[in-house]
Amino acid sequence: MTLQQELAVLLTRYGITQARAAEFICRGSDRPCSVRAVRAWLADPSKPSARPCPEWALIALRRALGYPNPLSPAPRDLDPLHTPDTE
Repeated sequence: MTLQQELAVLLTRYGITQARAAEFICRGSDRPCSVRAVRAWLADPSKPSARPCPEWALIALRRALGYPNPLSPAPRDLDPLHTPDTE
């Protein structure tokens, strides 16, 4: 799962708006984060406004969501492409 995909899955799974995600990321990273940045990280990579999602932003979001180890990716059960039959 890419960082962009994980960000999208976390927002959907926890019902987090882009604005709330930006707040969580700001608080968890002590770095500025705007709604526009979150939107750019979620944008289709073929769009001119798309930007790669930085790992520090996901770490901050995982921390805000209470993940025991925010430095590790979200559990595989969050991966929309993961099916237990393929392991």
